[in-house]
Amino acid sequence: MLYLKYFHDISVISNKFVQIKHRNVLQFKVLIVLISVAALFSQCSKDEVIDEAAIESLSFSLDTVIFDTVFTQVGTITKNFKIYNNSKNTISISSITLKNELSSNYRINVDGIASNEVTNLKIAGNDSIFVFVEATIDPTGSNLPLIVSDSIVFSSGNEAAYVGLVAWGQDAYYYLPNFSIEGLPPLFIFPDNVFLANDKPHVFYCYGVVDSAYSLYINAGTNLHFVKGTGLWIYKEGYLEVNGEADNPVVFTGRRLDSEYSEVPGQWEGILINDGVDDITINYAVIKNAHVGIQVEPGYSSDPNDISPNTLFLNNTRIENMVTSGIIAFNHKITATNLFVANCGVGSLNIIGGGDYSFTHCTFADYWSHDNRTTPTVTISNSYSDGLGNKYSSDLVNAYFGNCIIHGTLDDEITLTDNGTDVFNPYFDACIVNKDKVSNGAIYNNVINDPEDVTVSGISHHPIFTDPTEGDYTLFSKCVAVNKGDAFIGLNVEFDLNGNSRILDTAPDIGATELIP
Repeated sequence: MLYLKYFHDISVISNKFVQIKHRNVLQFKVLIVLISVAALFSQCSKDEVIDEAAIESLSFSLDTVIFDTVFTQVGTITKNFKIYNNSKNTISISSITLKNELSSNYRINVDGIASNEVTNLKIAGNDSIFVFVEATIDPTGSNLPLIVSDSIVFSSGNEAAYVGLVAWGQDAYYYLPNFSIEGLPPLFIFPDNVFLANDKPHVFYCYGVVDSAYSLYINAGTNLHFVKGTGLWIYKEGYLEVNGEADNPVVFTGRRLDSEYSEVPGQWEGILINDGVDDITINYAVIKNAHVGIQVEPGYSSDPNDISPNTLFLNNTRIENMVTSGIIAFNHKITATNLFVANCGVGSLNIIGGGDYSFTHCTFADYWSHDNRTTPTVTISNSYSDGLGNKYSSDLVNAYFGNCIIHGTLDDEITLTDNGTDVFNPYFDACIVNKDKVSNGAIYNNVINDPEDVTVSGISHHPIFTDPTEGDYTLFSKCVAVNKGDAFIGLNVEFDLNGNSRILDTAPDIGATELIP
């Protein structure tokens, strides 16, 4: 930043014709002004009354500052509270310190003074000041969360008041860069086949990369956290296997665990999968708060029309709160069941170029509220252009949707773009969709299009979900999805995303979850 300094030249112009008496008058006027200013400051100082009962006059906006779970070695967000002087007089607090000053995990800033010991702080009558607090928790080697507490002590004379400080700390495995390539972000390349332990979270300060011929296995209950600008990259001929469980999923999310960040998109980049050495499986995973949930694409083939020979099996997985897309699939193959994708700024599913796709009992629900979304939540095309303007196309052998929900805030939540030359086979079977026109029997079969709100006791209710604007996507008891699915399709996916049976009812519900009365 360039700082500019301005200098003012002061010129004293003497005029030999100016009379001495004029100078005397000017000096007298200056003297009067100086006396008046001095008297004013003297009066202010005399009128300022310092309240001796300082602590009794204090109140605080919080009695305890609480930080959600934070990783050891990682600083918290900054929180604040106010100190109020309830007296009409100025008060002076002799000292503000941390109780464990020499060994505290906390740092404070009092009214702009960044110090863990502030003395003789004055607060004007009926005024207030801010206190800001941060924490960094030392590693302990413990796999379980630990509580780190302290307090801020406000002292005056023999009196004291306290504001508590509490943070939950969690030790973790940390990944720092071990490889660099010009033009790419910092990388941590796994040195071998790896089974990630689930006893502590895994925190990535760079891209985690599974290189060619190596495999990454992630078992139930493992939590992976990524800082801004990083993600997980399965390089060509690498392998990934995610084996979560219904009540113990694998979680991919950002580094911040504070409640303020629980639903904030864009905290990390996402999962990038090139051509694997074999089919890749992700089962019972939660992927949230990134830019893109999963992006699948072929390896670096010489032919841009080549389609991946392998399939991504994506089952019982939730993808939520993405700045751009939940899934971007480019010349690939995906077979998905009980997939739930919600709240993405561009769309839940973007299929580009050719490939072979099957989505059964999946929910694509887009109620993005961070800005104005204009792109349909599901877009399917068998052609694309690269950044240089070159156009390519491939056969879209299948894009099948069975017993799926495709719904959102737009009137038209599906866009189909056929280049007219290559194979293009999208098919929606027994689905709920938002679509301007649904008339082509070769594409739409037994669909419920643009369902209307349901009126219950005179109150209009969303036609499908309990309250999607508040993130509640459980099926509404009188919604159009209940028992409207195709029973034959339901037999292929016996249990829903939450582990509930679909075959015990007369017909399955449409979407990734069953309504449980």
